[in-house]
Amino acid sequence: LGKFSAGETITITLTLKESNFYVKNDEFVLYYMDTSQFQYAMNNLATEQFIIEDYTETKLEGSITTASAGETVLTTIPYDEGWQVLVDGEPVEVFKAVDALIAFDIEEAGTHTLTLRYAPRIVMLGAAVSLFSTLLFVGIIVYENFSKKKKQTLPHPTESKAS
Repeated sequence: LGKFSAGETITITLTLKESNFYVKNDEFVLYYMDTSQFQYAMNNLATEQFIIEDYTETKLEGSITTASAGETVLTTIPYDEGWQVLVDGEPVEVFKAVDALIAFDIEEAGTHTLTLRYAPRIVMLGAAVSLFSTLLFVGIIVYENFSKKKKQTLPHPTESKAS
């Protein structure tokens, strides 16, 4: 709708072109955003952000500086049990925040190195099944080759021994 000064009175008229409108509990919803407070919050968040220095498809590495002890770090990464977080090389508990995102606590203030690794259980299970299958396949090939060589070195049962 635009920007308005504090205390300014405005009149809003809504004319619906269709019967479908975004409704919450059968009530129309409007919102207000204080842009100066929003900017203040964004500037605060920017002072303690995770600086990513290296990344792959399954790992993020970098650093973060926290102003006080016992801070909770909220990421924008969707929560999955396959994530592991290391703060200064030590694993920390990962938990779900706002019903969807990864979060974790940093106990001490200061600059810390962070490593976030993603290794879902299903990938580990798949790797184990693949390794077992490969070993089984190699074992069968070795066994068959050994059996063929053994048959070639044994005399045929119809051959007679020379005296």
